[in-house]
Amino acid sequence: MINVNRVTLLGYVGADPEIRDLPNGQMCNLRLATTDRYKDKQGEQHEQTEWHTVTIWIPSMIRLCEDYVRKGSKVYVEGKLTHRKYQDKNGQERTATSVQIRPFNGYLILLDGPGKGTSAPERRQKEQREVSINDDDIPF
Repeated sequence: MINVNRVTLLGYVGADPEIRDLPNGQMCNLRLATTDRYKDKQGEQHEQTEWHTVTIWIPSMIRLCEDYVRKGSKVYVEGKLTHRKYQDKNGQERTATSVQIRPFNGYLILLDGPGKGTSAPERRQKEQREVSINDDDIPF
């Protein structure tokens, strides 16, 4: 029998990507919000937002997130659902659920056009151009 563990999400990033350096490379965490909208029997409109943690282990996708993904970006994600048990600061056992994107096992697609916000390379270029000039530096 074949088993399949595949998660597909389409939503908005809730915070700027969190990139961590690890002994064996880097990883990136994204908080992704998906919202269901529905009407109840009385015709009243409701919304329910679910928050998902997406963990990326692919170096090229981590660079993509670092340079182009920010809070409010719309993304499409496919990956593997995982559960991890750990103990919190109070010693309580907790379970963390996340969508893992690993090589050959998932991907991330940016759905915002290139004009949405300023990318990290563009910000670096702008910061380099914006050099404060002191009146003492001007020769005339």
